[in-house]
Amino acid sequence: MSVENLRRQRGQLKAKLTTTKNFVNKVTKELGVTTLEEVTARLQGLEDTYQKFEAVMQQLIPLVPEEEYERRDATEYMEFEERYYEVKASLLQLIERLRPTSSSSSTSVGGSNGDQLTQILEQQTIIMRKLSERSESANSDVLTTMVEQQGRLLAGLNANTGTLPARESQVKLPIIKLPTFNGTMEDWRRYFDTFKTLIHDSELSNIQKHQYLVGSLSGPATNIIESIEISGDNYEVAWKLLVERYNDEKSIRRRHIQCLFALPQVQRESASAIQDLVDHVQGHLRMLQALKRPTTEWGDLIIHMIEDKLDSVTRRRWEEHIEPMDDITTDMIIEFLQRQGQLLRRSSSNKEINKAISDGHRKDERSGLRNPPKPKSQTKASLATTVQEGSCRCLCQGAYNIYSCKRFLDLSVADRVKQVKRLRLCLNCLRGNHYAKDCKAGSCRECGARHNTLCHETASAITGSAERPTKVSSQSSDGASVCAATGSSLRSSDELLNHRVLHRGERGHVLMSTAIVNARKSSDGDCQIRVLLDSASEVNFITSAACKRLNLKLDNIYESISGLDGMGCAAKQGSQIQLKSRVSNFKIDLYCLVVLKITKDLPSFSINVSRLSISENLKLADPFYYCPGRIDALIGGAFFYQLLQTGRIELGNDALILQNTKLGWIIAGPVARHLIVDHTTNRQLSSGVTCLLTQQESSDYHFVTIITS
Repeated sequence: MSVENLRRQRGQLKAKLTTTKNFVNKVTKELGVTTLEEVTARLQGLEDTYQKFEAVMQQLIPLVPEEEYERRDATEYMEFEERYYEVKASLLQLIERLRPTSSSSSTSVGGSNGDQLTQILEQQTIIMRKLSERSESANSDVLTTMVEQQGRLLAGLNANTGTLPARESQVKLPIIKLPTFNGTMEDWRRYFDTFKTLIHDSELSNIQKHQYLVGSLSGPATNIIESIEISGDNYEVAWKLLVERYNDEKSIRRRHIQCLFALPQVQRESASAIQDLVDHVQGHLRMLQALKRPTTEWGDLIIHMIEDKLDSVTRRRWEEHIEPMDDITTDMIIEFLQRQGQLLRRSSSNKEINKAISDGHRKDERSGLRNPPKPKSQTKASLATTVQEGSCRCLCQGAYNIYSCKRFLDLSVADRVKQVKRLRLCLNCLRGNHYAKDCKAGSCRECGARHNTLCHETASAITGSAERPTKVSSQSSDGASVCAATGSSLRSSDELLNHRVLHRGERGHVLMSTAIVNARKSSDGDCQIRVLLDSASEVNFITSAACKRLNLKLDNIYESISGLDGMGCAAKQGSQIQLKSRVSNFKIDLYCLVVLKITKDLPSFSINVSRLSISENLKLADPFYYCPGRIDALIGGAFFYQLLQTGRIELGNDALILQNTKLGWIIAGPVARHLIVDHTTNRQLSSGVTCLLTQQESSDYHFVTIITS
């Protein structure tokens, strides 16, 4: 028979199995629509279907190549077997429910039929008693004997009827779902106790117990008894093998202790994450207590393990909570975390209500109705918008911040100040909605006053000197000479740049550690992204553009982020992402906050790699470390040190360092001046004036997105 014909027969047998399963689902909900005989016949038909399916598969296996069998037929085989055992177990349960019992039979005798028989016997006893009183002696003795026998029969019937229940309850109880076990040691004790109580110690036949046993196992646990044929004689053998394999108290105890050392990490302040941590701790401690372990004496160790898994906000609140206390117990930290989870759940509910109210207000505004006043809590989110978004309010009306506007930069310092005042912007950060006295941004980098560096006037400008130097000679940050510009042609932005370079002195160049990794898409396949490794960050970040490329699912959250000099913003979305190394089998799952941009292209300079002595045998984490490029994600301190491996190479004194990691060799550290490519030309300084002049903003943004409260 051909392969296609065999597969066609297999499809017909699967259809029969589906029909039987539909029958089981129907009669389980309403038992009165079937009979014991019908269910028994269905069970026999199921056995016939399974035997035919086995015969078809035995004919099919030799005809199909191994790769094709694994890809197309093996899964069909496994799914059919799983459904077969599930349906068979359900049919056996139905048979037990439909099978009449001795108690029900006795009840029927003691029911309406028993009442009628009692009435008949009472009437006969009265009649015979009257006849015995009227009869002569011989007949009287016979009748008296009959009356006594009838009385004893009536008394016995009444006694039996009194002990029987009046009527069996007709309430349908829910079906108890059997436990399942997949070989995980920490789940064995719960499975063993439940299965032993419901099945092993019950009055079911051994073959029924064996069926239930096979149906309740999955994964590695199935392998232990899969070679044992299902029969009444083999049940005790299968049960004994399973108990001998997993009922090992030492292994169970060791596994629960291992789980305590691998508690889930609370990445961010979340009610569900905190409750998950509490459930893990309590569950494993209860099992260890049942195994007679002295868990009450492990208080300090358990507290330390829990504290190590808390996020920074919850950890700080816990430290504040226990500050006045001397003795700390495990129950205290568990109670604290449960209370924190309740507070976060209530807070989350309030935010959802406020969001619904806010959405309704916006809807009313679009409909032309009067816009109600906004809740005060909404003002907290405004800073995040001003950090990440903006539009030029200068003459060009471009889609960028004013400090990036070319026309604004071309103005003199005095005109810039006038323009800022005209637009009613903050003189310190050049944003709206507040003034310099309330601004939380950093002050001028030149003089420390409360104005932006772009609005800083030099001493010559303040004294009113109109003379311009005919030649400006200065040293750039790497010590090279900067070309001169004549006074008439030097723009104010160039002059300010040279003034800044002259007064800042020499600034070293530092290469940050980056890596190119494979990121898992929500659909099949991977996509390479470039990540920045930052041990100083308390959380992880990913750009919204990277999320779009990976088609990630975004969660609606509200995470406050604070950074340098009290700058703050908020992340309103987060996403789970899986990263895999390009050079090893290492992979990691982490939760990232979604931001518009993490930082500027890194490195901010190009490196002449021909002057570096790096072995070609080293697998670099970022092969393009020397070229400026986009940063798609940031891996923070929670995972940074997990990536490090043995191996460190220094490329000279006070120079770059190579460090071995699970993502490959990363390179970071100070970069010598002679390695910078074409960094000293005045043309490049002029083209980079916007970047340098807004370095204050870039630094603020970088620290805002890296350091969390």
